[in-house]
Amino acid sequence: IQLIGYYFSWKYFQAILQFIKAELKFTCQVQKKTRQFFRDKTMTYIAVHARQKDFLGLSAQKSGYTVAPLTYFHRAMMYFRKKYLRVQFLVCSDDPLWCERSMNSSDVLCVVTNDPIVDMAVMTTCDHSVISTGTYSWWVGLLTKGTTVFYKNFPRKGSVIEKHFKHDEYYLPYWI
Repeated sequence: IQLIGYYFSWKYFQAILQFIKAELKFTCQVQKKTRQFFRDKTMTYIAVHARQKDFLGLSAQKSGYTVAPLTYFHRAMMYFRKKYLRVQFLVCSDDPLWCERSMNSSDVLCVVTNDPIVDMAVMTTCDHSVISTGTYSWWVGLLTKGTTVFYKNFPRKGSVIEKHFKHDEYYLPYWI
């Protein structure tokens, strides 16, 4: 038997999503590390996940992986700035230097923990999310409680991945 495709769908989890959210708890040690980012209770916190490095490689690009451009992040952040009075963007990435250079603003904090579990805990504690491409970002969007803004240009048109990809099953219907 050979399975060919991109088997990732929110429909697999639809009936048990609340159970998954209840069961996926971070350890006390991880929760303690995240608290430092959420001191101001009057702030609306928005997670931003910017996957950069590994999807820039020739092999990934050829397969159909895409990297969200900076303009996407700026537009998504502007959406939240217009919607909420006080926002704090917590940006996690596999390329924190890119984030620090590209997303330099008083309401942006580049979170550098060097720990993907702590990063996931920080992002899923946020009120809303801006996600890029890849399954890590997808899980951030799924587990964050509020609005998720997603990058629509994945996978690359005409790519191997795109031939087996179902947009309506990968992206949740209420994501924007």
